[in-house]
Amino acid sequence: MREKSIALKEDKNLFYFLVILTILFERLSIYFSPREIHLEIFGIIIHHFWFGVIILVVSFLISEKSMHLVKLCLGAIGTGLICNELIFMLFGAGLYPQYWSLPSIIGMIFMACFVFIFRQSISNFILNKNVFKPKKS
Repeated sequence: MREKSIALKEDKNLFYFLVILTILFERLSIYFSPREIHLEIFGIIIHHFWFGVIILVVSFLISEKSMHLVKLCLGAIGTGLICNELIFMLFGAGLYPQYWSLPSIIGMIFMACFVFIFRQSISNFILNKNVFKPKKS
């Protein structure tokens, strides 16, 4: 039983570490890019928020127990991409000035705090673990 609780603690810590690493990597790569680079499809800018959604969905489709670490990493990366841009997208998206606006940055920090508080539940959900399952007598 103790091994299971240690594994759950390691999962949630690795999950949150990867979420923060994804957010930092994304923010720094955008900050240091020499110009605005956008992926446009039919004149619509596709933000990395949508890549996060796709990566998160892919993590849910992995069902193999042997792919536990891959599933956790993909879930964390997808969650990080979504956290970074969710508030930005809710405020209408836009370009660099809007991405670096105060509401966007505060929203990203709020989302990171939200994920930190619920990291155990989120990582268990991604890994399809039912920690709240009643114990058999």
